[in-house]
Amino acid sequence: MVTFDKRRIVGAKLQGVILPNVIKQLNVKSRNVGKVSISRGGDKCAEVSGIDSDGNAWRHAVELDRKECTCREWQISGAPCIHAIAFICSLRGARLEDYVHDYYSLHRFKVAYAGVIRPMTDKSQWIKHDPGFTVHPPKTKRPPGRPRKERIHGCLENISKKRHQCKRCKQYGHQERTCKAPLPGDTEDASNSGPSTNKRKRTKKTRMASEG
Repeated sequence: MVTFDKRRIVGAKLQGVILPNVIKQLNVKSRNVGKVSISRGGDKCAEVSGIDSDGNAWRHAVELDRKECTCREWQISGAPCIHAIAFICSLRGARLEDYVHDYYSLHRFKVAYAGVIRPMTDKSQWIKHDPGFTVHPPKTKRPPGRPRKERIHGCLENISKKRHQCKRCKQYGHQERTCKAPLPGDTEDASNSGPSTNKRKRTKKTRMASEG
């Protein structure tokens, strides 16, 4: 309610056809057009070409009467793209605000906040009703298995999975205790046996202590 009131006051002070903030952004774009080549097919269509910062050539077709550019930025945003701005600024007497969608118009801004939100009383003054029953929270049951610790990732997310490296052969996909890869200098029997699993021999003293 407070936001609507503030924007109604701001809208009453604004003048023009398009919102000043949108016009300011278009003017900044027009100063950063750079060096482009415009091949006119008339006053309503042209080919705008140039070279980007990487040295690659580009070319786009602009149609003013349909408010379209082949880069599709104009169709999506409703405001002229930098290619259309370059063509519009090359025309004598053309104004950028004439090619901006009505969505950014001052009239639409005033209409959007012309409605009134009715005030309401404090919660303590609300009328209390007895529905005749009590709503309890739902009974939840813990599902079987260990709960997930990691959220379900989207199909477009770039997830880097860390691969486990064996400390024995420095290869990926297994651990040291299950490694069976031969190492340089190992015999055939030793390579098949994997890592050493020899246990320490029990001495007579430790054997007597365990039996006792």
